[in-house]
Amino acid sequence: MGYMRTIEQPVQRIETKPFKSVRFVGFDLDGTILKEPTRSFPEVFATRTSRLFHVPENTTHQFAQATMGNPTIRQLETLPNSLSLPSNHLLRLVSMDLRQFIANSIDIEFFNQPLELFPDITSALKSLKQQGIHLFISSSRPTKNIFQLLELHPELAECIDFAIGTNPNDPSLKKGEGHFQKVAEHFGIPFEELVEQSVFIGDTPSDIQAGASINIKTIGRTSTKSAEELKNAGAALTVHDFSSLPFLFASERDLSENQYERR
Repeated sequence: MGYMRTIEQPVQRIETKPFKSVRFVGFDLDGTILKEPTRSFPEVFATRTSRLFHVPENTTHQFAQATMGNPTIRQLETLPNSLSLPSNHLLRLVSMDLRQFIANSIDIEFFNQPLELFPDITSALKSLKQQGIHLFISSSRPTKNIFQLLELHPELAECIDFAIGTNPNDPSLKKGEGHFQKVAEHFGIPFEELVEQSVFIGDTPSDIQAGASINIKTIGRTSTKSAEELKNAGAALTVHDFSSLPFLFASERDLSENQYERR
C-alpha cells in the first residue's frame, strides 16, 4: 500500500514518500517563499551597472539572470571577466569599498520594493512545524534585510527557527557550506548530522547547487526556472507549489492519522 499526492499538477504523482528522517527544511527566500517583486533583481542590477560603467544593459541583465542566487558583491566581482572587459575598464579599476557600496545600493533598491508571500507559504510551513520539523532560511539577501522582512511578515516569522543571509564583512557567509555550518551551530548538532537530516528548497540552479554541493537533498520550486533546469542542477524533485510539502516530509505516524490521501 502506497501514499499518493499530486506534486506537479496534473501529471507528476508520487506513489511513496520520497524523503525519510527529515528534521530540518531550509528555504531560499526570493522566488521560493517570496513572489518576485515588480522590478526583478536582474533588471535592477542591469540598470545600475549599465549606467555606472557603460556596459550593455541587455548583457548585464543576462549575466544577472544566470548568476541569481549569488551575493551581489560576488556578481560585481565576476562581471568583468564574464563580459571580457579590458584591463583598463572602469569596472576593473574600482576599489573594493566602492564596489561594496554599489552592491549595497543595488540590494537596497531591489529589497526595498513591496514584497508578497506566495499564498501557499503560511499553511505549508505551519503544517511542517506541527510535524516537528525545524525550518530555516538561507538567502543571498543581507541578513539584516531578512530580519526586517520577518518583522513585516509575523506570520512567516513565527514559523522560522533560524535565518541567515550575507555579510559584506564575511565572504564565507553564503549559501552552501558556510550557511549550513551556521545552521548546525544554531541547532547544536554536528554538521554531518544536519546534512543527513536536511532538505533545501530553492528556485534557481544556484540554490540547488548550494545544497547538492555538500550532499544535502534538494527540491526545486518552478517559480522562476523550469523543472528541467532545476533537475539538471541536481534537484531530487521539483514542485510547482508547497501544498505537497507536508506529505513529502510526513512521518509514518502522521500518515497513519489520515492527514493525507491513502491508496
